[in-house]
Amino acid sequence: MGDDFLPLLVPNNDESDEFDSEESGSDEDDNRIENDVIGSDDDDETDSSSTGDEVNNNAAAAAARQERHNQPKTVTYDTTLPAQHAYLGTNLEELSGRVVLEDCVNIPLLMLRGVVLVPGQMLPLQLELPSYVAMMKRIIQNDRTFGLTTSPYKGAFGTTAEIRSFGEDNDERAGISVLRVKAEGRQRFRIADTWRQADGILMGKVRILPETDLSNPLQSNIMAASKGNKVNKRIMPVSTPWSSWVYRMYDPYFLMDQINSHLNNWASSGKGKGPLKIKQTMTRETTGPSTEASNMRVTRTIITTIRTIPEGDEEMPSDESDDEGVCVAPTKPSEFSYWVAKNLPLEDAQRLELLSLNCPIQRLRWELSILQKYLYLCCCNCKTRICHRRSVFSMSVHGPQDTYVNPAGYVHETLTVYKAESLSLMGRSSTEQSWFPGYAWTICKCSECGNHMGWKFTATNKKLKPESFWGICRSAIEPGFTIESDNDEWKPVL
Repeated sequence: MGDDFLPLLVPNNDESDEFDSEESGSDEDDNRIENDVIGSDDDDETDSSSTGDEVNNNAAAAAARQERHNQPKTVTYDTTLPAQHAYLGTNLEELSGRVVLEDCVNIPLLMLRGVVLVPGQMLPLQLELPSYVAMMKRIIQNDRTFGLTTSPYKGAFGTTAEIRSFGEDNDERAGISVLRVKAEGRQRFRIADTWRQADGILMGKVRILPETDLSNPLQSNIMAASKGNKVNKRIMPVSTPWSSWVYRMYDPYFLMDQINSHLNNWASSGKGKGPLKIKQTMTRETTGPSTEASNMRVTRTIITTIRTIPEGDEEMPSDESDDEGVCVAPTKPSEFSYWVAKNLPLEDAQRLELLSLNCPIQRLRWELSILQKYLYLCCCNCKTRICHRRSVFSMSVHGPQDTYVNPAGYVHETLTVYKAESLSLMGRSSTEQSWFPGYAWTICKCSECGNHMGWKFTATNKKLKPESFWGICRSAIEPGFTIESDNDEWKPVL
């Protein structure tokens, strides 16, 4: 079925750093070297046609302009509906409280094909198999936590899932009990051992992986020099062997800014603003010795607010607004790295590699390095191009990619795009358990190899915008990269 629909993360980069504003025009050599290391992605057409004659460049630019012209300007759909998973029913019982596991623990394990859960990601389940229904009921009565993994073998990575709500119904036609669950990804783990119980349930001894937060290497210099005054961040590294750009490459808030810029470019109309207005404000506080004079305020982090607005409306909603349809990105580097991982259409192996990294800075650098090369999505089976990254939208407040479950109990992580190619439709459209209320879904497959790719969603009410879009299964696609030479292979920069 379908997924969400709003631009990945469209920040407003007009917010300038309180300290950087005093430094403009300085360290030109550092800026030049920094740009060489980080890379830029200011224009999609430059990425896709950096090597080619002028005719091909003009053709690519014309195609991009036409694609932007066809891009929907407004989204009138209530983007809070998909996040509610109303197709699971309205009789779900909410559970409160949080469970934090430490060190090594024994937990039930669940394996789902094509699903790699990350912390903070919602997981809807519809269970009919009696053994799984019984297992989930026992989990609900205890600590409400189980593990989700792609492999039962020692050394495999996974994420704990904590049940947030559940409901049970009886399927009169099949004569069985159906358990519907909404769970949330919580903590990363690595499997130390597994075994089967007498009832067939897979159990695992798992080691909860730590979150390694690195302190600012210049913190002692800043604390000694600030004494309540503003600090020039470019001057601080003068007392070290390294230039300022080296430290910025490992500054989590700088990396978050860079990722925001790339994600903004994904959904951009090419003129600095996409079909959705985004406002971004940043704040981080760094505290020195226990005196008020040494306290320093740095404007960096992120709270990204996503709202749909009418075409031509230049008024930015107020930060205090409690309007529905607001997506707030995490402000902490660790949580933000998971938020990006959840919304990026990555392969299973790439997501698992992210789960193996304990340091948020490493995850952010990994994500930034892939965003710099990411151009399009292709069929994982025959490598046929399916869509350009500019086509990625979101129909949900959770972001452009989310997890849904169909009536048969199969879980799909689905990415929504407004334009796709090389896809053919199968069968008739249906509104049964539509993940997007108000839209009917039709199965689609790859025109070249017949691989199941996802669904096309069509509005049943012509007043809804967009009138149609595509929900592409993450497990059916893989990223297409721009590589400098045929012999090169993309590798993440950590």
